[in-house]
Amino acid sequence: MLNTVTAMDWNVLPTNRVESTKKSLLERFDGPRVQIEEFIHQYDLHTGFAEDNCYRQRAESWYVAASVMVHDPSATQHFLSVLRKAQKKLTRDKDIVITLDHMAHPLLEQLQEHALLLIILTTEQTTTCLVPGGDCRAFLSGDWLKVYLWRQLTLSGVYDEVRWSVRLVLHAQMEYELDVLCLRDDALYLYECNTMADPIARSTIYLDLFQTYNTIFSPTPLHSYYVCIHPQLATLAHYDMFIARAQQQNISVFAGYDILQLESGALQH
Repeated sequence: MLNTVTAMDWNVLPTNRVESTKKSLLERFDGPRVQIEEFIHQYDLHTGFAEDNCYRQRAESWYVAASVMVHDPSATQHFLSVLRKAQKKLTRDKDIVITLDHMAHPLLEQLQEHALLLIILTTEQTTTCLVPGGDCRAFLSGDWLKVYLWRQLTLSGVYDEVRWSVRLVLHAQMEYELDVLCLRDDALYLYECNTMADPIARSTIYLDLFQTYNTIFSPTPLHSYYVCIHPQLATLAHYDMFIARAQQQNISVFAGYDILQLESGALQH
């Protein structure tokens, strides 16, 4: 995710930084394996976490809740749609009361078990709940998918290191947030998450970002994944155009129940 600008302009970068991205890194990794931060610093770039440590620890402790959401994409999609409409123009610390169709009740009950929300009214048709402001809202609004991917990719044992919400700083006026970044040998693996109701509507932004990241890290291999929760991606407008461009850029797309392939280790190249 791009935090500051919507396009990469190599003209604003120092010449030595541009040139450093053109040099092969393979010869630099004959010794002990390095961490993601060290790897990225080879490009004269800076890294960090997009969230503070206290929140990160709480979010990671909610991994089971994140898994529940992944396993019920239809109810999760409905929940996210209602939550996002309710929290427009509200600061992160504000509590929110939302009402959902009764089909989401089992999901809400499980989220309540993890103290992420409180069910306050149930009828035959609807369930009303309170979503606390702060960390709970931040997690439920989208970070849950990053945490799920981070946990599953870590458990898979495929990668040397897995990080979520990694801040990539090019300079004072330009930085990016990489949703889930993995390192294995001399290659990077990037998973970008989209939990919007229509993950194709603004997908051009994500596809352009993947191109930018490939340029930044070239010639190091960057394997790209676009992950969304929508249970019926193929029914959305412009699906064919989106898939065609993703394939052209060698981006793997996973949506809805496809994400569960992570649990069998089938999602990685």
